[in-house]
Amino acid sequence: MKTLGKLALAAIALTAMALPASAAPPPNLVVHCWVFGETVVGPYGVSNVWYLVTDKNTHKQRYVSDANVDIDQSLYPNC
Repeated sequence: MKTLGKLALAAIALTAMALPASAAPPPNLVVHCWVFGETVVGPYGVSNVWYLVTDKNTHKQRYVSDANVDIDQSLYPNC
């Protein structure tokens, strides 16, 4: 039984290490608003929410998927 408990703890630890850490959007992106669009699978799950962002490095606007960037949707208005 002890071995099973240790294996379970090890599995939980490995799973936690494999998941991306919850964080704000990358510092080079300025988020403006969100829209619903094509469904995408990414490191942060499956999502159909897209954010209009401006890249501070290139000064260009583009859309990024919520599945690829960890952004809190409640902080931004709908476009």
